[in-house]
Amino acid sequence: MESLTKIGQGGPQNLANIAWAFAKLGWSDRPLFDAISSQSIARLEKFAPQNLSNLAWAFARLGFDDRPLLDGIAAAAVRNIGSADRQGLANTAWAFAALVVLNTPLMEAVAQQALRKIAEF
Repeated sequence: MESLTKIGQGGPQNLANIAWAFAKLGWSDRPLFDAISSQSIARLEKFAPQNLSNLAWAFARLGFDDRPLLDGIAAAAVRNIGSADRQGLANTAWAFAALVVLNTPLMEAVAQQALRKIAEF
């Protein structure tokens, strides 16, 4: 499908928003999510923390255990953990837990950042 090859043209926020919207509806479209994954992996360093958490949440919500994408999200999230808000921290931790994906560096970074922001929770 031509539209699937063009899905990443809107950038990281577009990819995360599309994934989030379909997941919110419970619409499990594997070809769409495969396209989102392949387009996202190539540019995860450009994703804002909220985009990373929304993308992780969307894949987890639909039960899509895409390890290359999740590994990339984890690495990018750790690098940008200081910019993550409370909701992003919670959503990211939930996504990895829901898929039973233990990424120790990510969970340690989330825990440390949550401790810094605990008064805001």
